[in-house]
Amino acid sequence: MKQLIFLILTLLLFFANLSFAVEKQQKTNQIVEQKNKISSIKSNSKDKKFEDFEIQLKNMENNFKYSIEINDKRIEDLKDSIDKIVSNINLFLILLGIICGLGAFKEYHDFKKAKETLQEVQENLEKSTFELEQAKIDYNKSKNRYKKTIEHILNKSNTILKGTKESIQFIIDDAAKKSKELIKEEAEKEREKLKSFNDVTKLIDSEQHQSSITILNKIINEDSKDPYAYFLKSLVMFRTKNLDEALKNIDKSIELNPKNPEAYNLKAGIYTRKGNCDLALIEYQKAQELDQTNIKYKFNEIECLLLCSKLEKTKEELSKISIGISANTTDTLNFNILYMLLTILKNDDFKQIFTNIKEIVKNGIKTSWDFEEIRNFLTNPNLNNEQKQNIKDLIEYIENNAKARR
Repeated sequence: MKQLIFLILTLLLFFANLSFAVEKQQKTNQIVEQKNKISSIKSNSKDKKFEDFEIQLKNMENNFKYSIEINDKRIEDLKDSIDKIVSNINLFLILLGIICGLGAFKEYHDFKKAKETLQEVQENLEKSTFELEQAKIDYNKSKNRYKKTIEHILNKSNTILKGTKESIQFIIDDAAKKSKELIKEEAEKEREKLKSFNDVTKLIDSEQHQSSITILNKIINEDSKDPYAYFLKSLVMFRTKNLDEALKNIDKSIELNPKNPEAYNLKAGIYTRKGNCDLALIEYQKAQELDQTNIKYKFNEIECLLLCSKLEKTKEELSKISIGISANTTDTLNFNILYMLLTILKNDDFKQIFTNIKEIVKNGIKTSWDFEEIRNFLTNPNLNNEQKQNIKDLIEYIENNAKARR
């Protein structure tokens, strides 16, 4: 770099000297030519103008000399500038060298540091690689160990599961066997109970009430949750006029089975017998809500109205059901009996109604009512002797025809 700059400056100095030398030579030639011309003219003339011209030439020569001196000085100045430049170049190169040295030192330091960092990273990488390989080895060992453990657990679980399945199957088979035996046993008990209920019903119809109670108590002792047993026991108590016991047992039956309309019908009959018509009418309504197809509950409600001497209400209710009753049926007979009782109580003419009843009875139709219920009308203290006799005649006629049909 230094040599190149020095070479350029040397060439610049050379071309400057060369230019000044050429110019000096040209000026010198001009002066010589002018001198020769002056000498030639001077020898041939003494003219005043010549002298002036000579003076001008002299001045030109002096100017030329001064120009040469100026150029020489400029050359010297140029040399000095070049020397200074060269010196400055040396200083610049020294400073540049120092700067480059410092930069090179910094680069070397950075390089060394980067190299150390790279070496450290490489060492960490080698260490991580080693640890990774070691972890892979440990993982494979653990994997094999866990695999064996899991296989052992699965084998043991399968053995336990197999034993459990066998145990469960044994339990299921044993339970099924016991269930069949239990169902068979329960079915046998139900058959025995049903037979007992049938026997009780027959005993009630034949008025063997004490025998009925004995059987029913036995059933309740064996199964205290049977609502039908309490129902039949209440019926027996009702027939034997033990109304408090009858009410107690029918309440128990309803508690165990609140969906039985017959239970509410019997409870209404108990209230009617006790003379509590309002409570009886409520229970008849409950029976009809549970079974709207059974007109018997409506007939019993109308009978209750009659017994309570609610004659206008009785007539109103009879009018409501008269349209839907078929001819020559038990319902027709029950309807006419109620209607005749109403006319007797109202002291109206009942002969046509009685005639209708006789025609129905001749066709073999029987009433579904217990005659004991009809006899309840005879207990009404407001009846006169004629009304009582008319009711007795009605009961006697129906009972006699019913016995004749047996």
